[in-house]
Amino acid sequence: MVLHITSEDLFLDLKKRINRFDEVKWNDIRNNHLRTIKNDINLWNSSIRNNRIEEIILARLRVGHTRLTHQFLYTKDLRPVCETCTEYLTVKHFFKCKKYKKFRRKTQVSENISVALADNPDKCDSVIKYIKMCNLFSKI
Repeated sequence: MVLHITSEDLFLDLKKRINRFDEVKWNDIRNNHLRTIKNDINLWNSSIRNNRIEEIILARLRVGHTRLTHQFLYTKDLRPVCETCTEYLTVKHFFKCKKYKKFRRKTQVSENISVALADNPDKCDSVIKYIKMCNLFSKI
């Protein structure tokens, strides 16, 4: 018996194997900000926006690294602290801080970053509005 395997079949099989390998590696990651928001390695349609700056803002929020929260690493300054709560500034803190509660309510953005930053274009629109209302847009 002779099997006829096309190069296309081989390519598709290889692609599936690589994706499975990447998925296993992704699932093994525990201490990763993005992993708490995104459970798989599939493309998120909400990451593709009409505005490049908004794409960057969403990516930085999802990864957990913004200028405001991480610039101190480059400038050798002290880690930034919230003036209201005296907690370290983190992306999680942006979504929980009582200073921004009225803006969260107004934009219906969840305090839970996994919900707020999920793959949902409407939620992403709300997050962008929220970040702008909080005057954080240019600092992200």
